[in-house]
Amino acid sequence: MGGRRRPRAEVLTAFLAVAFTSTSLRAPRRLWLPIVAVGVFDTSANVAVAFATTKGAAGIVAVLSALYPMVTVVLARLALDERLSPARRVGGAITLVGATLVAVG
Repeated sequence: MGGRRRPRAEVLTAFLAVAFTSTSLRAPRRLWLPIVAVGVFDTSANVAVAFATTKGAAGIVAVLSALYPMVTVVLARLALDERLSPARRVGGAITLVGATLVAVG
């Protein structure tokens, strides 16, 4: 399917929320650095995945790039001191073992 993409529901919802409420899109000055850092890291991750896909095995890249939710869990533990239930710890360990097995071949 070539051609232009239609706007996604999320964009439309955000637009309507801003248009029909008094919500401001201007971030407070203290949040500018974290917002820029998130943008830089996100863009860097996308560039790294694109580069790895063109230079490496796409299957391995796909599996390893699908592990990004694990980063969120680890950061939540480190930054917010969130606790993981034993079942979720086991699930995370199984996920990492599976990704390692796929990466090794």
